[in-house]
Amino acid sequence: MKAFLHSSLVWLPLAATLAQMPPLDLDPILVGQSNPYPPRGDMFMLAVENGLAVGALSSGWLAVIDVRDPAQPRWRSAIPGRVSGLALSRGYLLAIGSFQGPDAPTDQWELAAFDLGNPDRPTQVARVGLQDYCRLKVAGSLGFLNYARHVEILDLSDVTHPKPVGRYDVTGGVADVAADGGFACIIEYRDPPFPPELELHVLDLADPSQPRRLGGVHGHGNWYSKVLVRGRQVFLTDSRLDPATTYHAITILDLTDPAQPARIAELDTDGGAGHLALSGNQLYVANHCAIYSVDITDPSRPVVTRRLEFENCNYSGGVTVSGDTVYLGRGPALHLYDGSDPANLRRLGRLATGGQAYDLAVVGRYALVAEGVSGLQIIDVADPNSTRRVGEAVTSGDAVAMEVEGDLACVLGQHLSGGDDQGRITLDLFDVSRLPAVTRLGSYQTDRLASGWSVPPSLALSGQRAYLAGHDERPGQGAWLEIVDVRNPAAPSRLGLYRAGDWTPTALAVRGEYVVVASESGPTEILDVSTPSSPRLVSRLGGFTSVALADTRLYATGEWETQVIDLSNPAEPQLRGTWPIGGRRVLAAGTRAFVLGDNFVALDVIDPSAPRLLGSANMAKGNDLLKGAALDRERVLVIESRFFGAPGPIFTTAMKVFDFSRWANPQRAGSLATHGSATGVAILDTLACVTTSWWSGSLDGGLELLDVSDPANPRRVGGHDIGTSTYGVDAVGRRAYVAAGAAGLQVIDVSDPAAPKRLGGSESGDARGVAVSGHHAFVADYDGLRVLEVSDPASLRRVGA
Repeated sequence: MKAFLHSSLVWLPLAATLAQMPPLDLDPILVGQSNPYPPRGDMFMLAVENGLAVGALSSGWLAVIDVRDPAQPRWRSAIPGRVSGLALSRGYLLAIGSFQGPDAPTDQWELAAFDLGNPDRPTQVARVGLQDYCRLKVAGSLGFLNYARHVEILDLSDVTHPKPVGRYDVTGGVADVAADGGFACIIEYRDPPFPPELELHVLDLADPSQPRRLGGVHGHGNWYSKVLVRGRQVFLTDSRLDPATTYHAITILDLTDPAQPARIAELDTDGGAGHLALSGNQLYVANHCAIYSVDITDPSRPVVTRRLEFENCNYSGGVTVSGDTVYLGRGPALHLYDGSDPANLRRLGRLATGGQAYDLAVVGRYALVAEGVSGLQIIDVADPNSTRRVGEAVTSGDAVAMEVEGDLACVLGQHLSGGDDQGRITLDLFDVSRLPAVTRLGSYQTDRLASGWSVPPSLALSGQRAYLAGHDERPGQGAWLEIVDVRNPAAPSRLGLYRAGDWTPTALAVRGEYVVVASESGPTEILDVSTPSSPRLVSRLGGFTSVALADTRLYATGEWETQVIDLSNPAEPQLRGTWPIGGRRVLAAGTRAFVLGDNFVALDVIDPSAPRLLGSANMAKGNDLLKGAALDRERVLVIESRFFGAPGPIFTTAMKVFDFSRWANPQRAGSLATHGSATGVAILDTLACVTTSWWSGSLDGGLELLDVSDPANPRRVGGHDIGTSTYGVDAVGRRAYVAAGAAGLQVIDVSDPAAPKRLGGSESGDARGVAVSGHHAFVADYDGLRVLEVSDPASLRRVGA
């Protein structure tokens, strides 16, 4: 029989660990872990066809989105791929890029075709290697590969077998290409000078294998100028054909005489023109800050009929039209607009594609996640092994904290994207009585500011009050607590404001008329808010990362330890117990406390003077990954955000669900002090083999043998001097295998516990852990993993590493 001492025990600086630890019950069981739901990132490219949208995300994924109901777009699937061009054609996705996974190198470019007949399971049907980086345009059955100095023309009549049929070379660089009605237009740029010189080439495509130049026109613009062709009309973005004229964002040309394209109109749009889309007599123009609807019934007299400004200026990643719906990929979201009345362009729906999880709450079968720019996300966690996103709600700012009480959810938003609202705090109130449907009830905006991404503001909800806390960096401000009346969610109002010192609040906890405001960089303050208009300081504690209240007990965790504090009299807090493990978040439920950091640790605090370990489980390393946690009956849900390499702060969110329903309430059966600090234990029937990191007297460490046949009265029956600190043990048969640091692996015969004997050992390496299976011992040391043949303990033999 094998048993291993949990890794958390070796952290305890105790001379007799086993004597002070209770018997361990079951560790928390990880019953579910979601895949990232779904891949996140800024959408920088977009295509739409027949109710499906495909967007390229900066995180290295292609998002396949169902847009048949524009008011409720939903994810269908994701394809790994870092792409430079994509198009939808007759039910197929055509994309240029690297499709070996998000972290694969991007120097091997391919043209790939995917069958989207089943959007939930896209199937790759073609893959063609390419010479170099290029971009893609599709017009009918022709494809255009936009290389640096030439355009290659493909025959796509059979999408599964694309064939090159023609080529057109330029002397400068290719900025963009478009085709329609037998014509192709290529924008060539020459740099220097600045701005670059542009030349528009007009080509005859009657024979795609031999594209023939018909004419062209010169001008100036930038390297990213775009071209759109419809019949005999050409639309150029961010260009000017006459260097002496005022800069124009859009130029419209007429190709009645292709040899001499005629400029018939120019149109200014504030901030330039990034992307164009056409539908009937409407031209849609998108840039960083707005989307325009332009009436081109008379192309020589374009008229802006609608300008819809965005809340924040952000990168516009493409605009396209299908039917009466306008689709815009912009920053971390897909936006859908009703274009049936272009003069009254209005938003129909939105699907967030980027965000970092900040906080979490659980309501029945649903987890509500505050996910930054993605707002409030609704996740179905009824099956912990298959969590799925089922809804969302847009928030006034980037959602960074959340509390739920009854049918009311309060989401704290912070403007993190710059501009005049940088740091501004808003509180959105939602009705969550009919999940997954969410209804906004009202909003509240404070004139307080808060610091940025690293330490978001805090939120607590109690009764009919919401408590907001943060740090305002403006001179003379500092830490603050604001109390908001939410009795009428449609019209929340401020009840009071408290200003503290120049530190940053990290967590809030509320009980009755008292609020605990924790700070890692300053003191933790306990406030009397019985008169909300005048909050009053009643006592102070040390600095903590997170706090939780259960009855009159305050659980407070910091970097090194977790404390249990009695708040029966908040003016005189009393320390009742400590546990030598810290974390980033603490939860409390009755007589149990859960500390989350690099590990998930559950404590029994029936006796607060002696908190006892119930169990623990590994978490993702790096405290910055842990963003939120919530209790739900017999489960703990944990939300994590993982950063991965991409331009800009791209995060993906995943959820873990831990089950503790099988945990018992273990009672201490007995204890026995060991001669050293215990580092490992293995059980052979009724014999406990315990390694220690130091030994009594002048010796350094060894193996102790304990008879545990009567758990209430364990007794020492023998020991073996190793002569150095030991770090772990496994026991098989009648042998103990000891990881003995610099002494390597030592094999001890314990068939007679009163007289254990060394059978052999391997002194190479620096053994820190051991597990035995069959005839092999697997030894962990500072150099990695060593595998030893242990059939003959007197002659251990290394067989692998």
